[in-house]
Amino acid sequence: MELSQTLCGKHLGGIARLYLYDATKILSATYNSHLGAYTSVAVEEGEEPMEVVFAEGSASWSEKRRGEDGVEHRVAFSLRGVRPQALTTLTRLSERGIVAEVESEEGVKCLVGYSPQAHADYPLRLTSAEIVTGCERGDRPTTHITLTSTDGWFSHEVVG
Repeated sequence: MELSQTLCGKHLGGIARLYLYDATKILSATYNSHLGAYTSVAVEEGEEPMEVVFAEGSASWSEKRRGEDGVEHRVAFSLRGVRPQALTTLTRLSERGIVAEVESEEGVKCLVGYSPQAHADYPLRLTSAEIVTGCERGDRPTTHITLTSTDGWFSHEVVG
């Protein structure tokens, strides 16, 4: 399943691919402490991550240590066009919690909203959603999404 109907193979920017998991459907993520990375993610039978087909150059992922308050994780992206159905889908998914698999342009994959210590206890949530049509004739309608979570750990890579 994918979140947007508009397909585009080019994603110049910080993220090449983005998949969202329902946090309640993740059975386990195998963490290899020697590698410092996950080697697999197991989900309930029949479940698949949702591919986000975002507007070119619109997706980013960041993590920031906030002193003693933990690590804030942020995944942001935009969808082309006015996408109220996408916002409805994300709102429902956010109520259960979201785990994102983010792949950078360099091919590094990380699991965001999941940790070896707390598993999916601190998933991403929808914190901002905005549909913008623009004011000028050349403006393209866009739906902007931001997912965030805060826990005590930076995200880990997914290998294999």
